[in-house]
Amino acid sequence: MKMNVENEDAEGVLHGIDYLNRLNLKQPVKTGKKVVVVGGGDVAIDAAREALRQGASEVKILYRRSRSEMRR
Repeated sequence: MKMNVENEDAEGVLHGIDYLNRLNLKQPVKTGKKVVVVGGGDVAIDAAREALRQGASEVKILYRRSRSEMRR
């Protein structure tokens, strides 16, 4: 889901579903060594796990609620 924040469309920023779709379609996707995923739902968790599979050495998940409220 878009957040409508400044620089959301900056180079290197992808929406989770777009990131996962590109990988699924075997399209080239540059995954940095440090990745930040904003969100706590299924797409966010899948994107974080896939970033690790793609070679990221550090993945952080930022979520506005507690861990127990994630993925409800």
